[in-house]
Amino acid sequence: MQEFKVDIDFSKYRGKYVAIIDNRIIASGENAKLLLESVKAKYPKKEVVLRKIPEEETLILVIKCR
Repeated sequence: MQEFKVDIDFSKYRGKYVAIIDNRIIASGENAKLLLESVKAKYPKKEVVLRKIPEEETLILVIKCR
């Protein structure tokens, strides 16, 4: 499993999903499936990492999609 580090202030994305490519937030939204479809259509050859940003301190779900 490949590790990545993102040095981003996620506070304005609380409660949303973010799509990360090359350590940059490309897009955000409420619906993970729609967000992923939109980003993959725009960047079909890039590895997209989806993160659900918690509203408070909690476990963060990371999904890598190729």
